[in-house]
Amino acid sequence: FWLKLCGGPLCLSRLARVRGAGMSGDGLSGNEVPAQYGEPAPYYKKALTITLPAALVSLLFAVLAPACACRALGQLGAAYAIGSNAWLLIYGPKMYRVCTATDWLGKEGFSTIQAALFPDFFAFQTAGCAVALGTYAVTLGTLDVAVGAMTASLVCGLINLVLMGPKTNQLMLRLYSKELMDDDRKAAKKKFGMIHGISMLVDIFALVGATAFLLLVAAK
Repeated sequence: FWLKLCGGPLCLSRLARVRGAGMSGDGLSGNEVPAQYGEPAPYYKKALTITLPAALVSLLFAVLAPACACRALGQLGAAYAIGSNAWLLIYGPKMYRVCTATDWLGKEGFSTIQAALFPDFFAFQTAGCAVALGTYAVTLGTLDVAVGAMTASLVCGLINLVLMGPKTNQLMLRLYSKELMDDDRKAAKKKFGMIHGISMLVDIFALVGATAFLLLVAAK
């Protein structure tokens, strides 16, 4: 019956692909996610060692450097924030497909990679926004729509860096706990999906804000 349902001989290859996927071939490898990737500390460390210094350097640069250099640095910061975000939106789903199609990686492998990268991702993204905002706003000497757009992008980056990112990692680690019963797992999955969805939405807002900033500055 199963051979017929899966398409005859093709069933064997399909079963082979999901054999190591853990729970009922749902993309799980059965491997554990290291507990360190559920900790919030890496996010706060990156905020202090990457984002904060970048913001201070951008302000110092805006005061001491020529206006043309400030504009160039600001546009580079915005371009980095846009580029890194666009990369995530395009290749994040591809990474997920590759991991869930590979027995020894599975969803656990994907989540481990994401949890290891996201502190750096959000820290550098927010740093790029801080550099763009600091150099532009100080040299401009006033407020305009571009400043508002980049401020919104910076706030969104900070929300993900210090709030949503750490919370998502904590919920992700709980989601893979083998001690959860079915009802608890469903609740954990629902909560994780909600927080992760909010984080993605905030990230999209950050992308829109940075893009608007770059377009507005380019139009001047």
